[in-house]
Amino acid sequence: SREVEDSTELLGYEDMQFRVAEQEQGLTLSVWGDVPGLFSIGVFSPSGEYTSRIPARIQGSTSVEFSFGETLLTVSYEQIEQRSGEQLILLRLCQPASGIWTVRVFYESEYATVFDAWLPLRNFLKEGTYFLASDPDTTLVEPANNQYSVTTSGYDYRTGGTYIASGRGYTRDRRIKPDIAAPCVDMIGPRAGGGYTTRTGTSIAAAATAGAAALIMEYALVRGRRLYLNGIELRNLLINGARRTSLGTYPNRETGWGYLDVYGALDSLRNR
Repeated sequence: SREVEDSTELLGYEDMQFRVAEQEQGLTLSVWGDVPGLFSIGVFSPSGEYTSRIPARIQGSTSVEFSFGETLLTVSYEQIEQRSGEQLILLRLCQPASGIWTVRVFYESEYATVFDAWLPLRNFLKEGTYFLASDPDTTLVEPANNQYSVTTSGYDYRTGGTYIASGRGYTRDRRIKPDIAAPCVDMIGPRAGGGYTTRTGTSIAAAATAGAAALIMEYALVRGRRLYLNGIELRNLLINGARRTSLGTYPNRETGWGYLDVYGALDSLRNR
């Protein structure tokens, strides 16, 4: 994130840099800006070529072909993105030259405002493609940012430590996410085709939370504790029943409101 302290930065700019690995075939970079701010960008290639500032527009795309190498850059502006209502600038790089790229972000508003930028998930990038000065927080991706979903991070149940690849909160509009954390390291479970296997990842945490949600709904609906139970109520039951340690501060960016605790959620339901 980058924040302008006052209106003296009007029409100023800030640079952010990312490295592109050898043989990277293509990538996207999304820049989101808070309203009522307005941003535009210019791009420097590793060879020093500069696009000059590409003016912001309500909606539309501009393509630039760099003279050195085979890189084709497409910049798309959405001044009011449909779902969020915020400004979105989407950069697409086809056959990007390897090396350090610089995106110059221009402030075009008199209001103090913030922008954030994301590259795709690591699974979709070469190992050597990354931001040079990244922020370890605000790394949740869709659908984890959804206001009404249960967002689960992952931890190692043996040590209590946060799983290193688990996304961190909060959301870019400062809502508290994740909601809770669930075990996800070296978890044993059924394997397709029979038998059991060991898996690690936040998808395992999501599966554990889904199972817990099913148990809570069965207790509430099938056993007659509640006539109905919606997703928001279920999320709140999980939050209310979450296990919290005396060493932690809650909510926090790694585990949200605490650790998944089915018994705690059921107790919370019985006490309502």
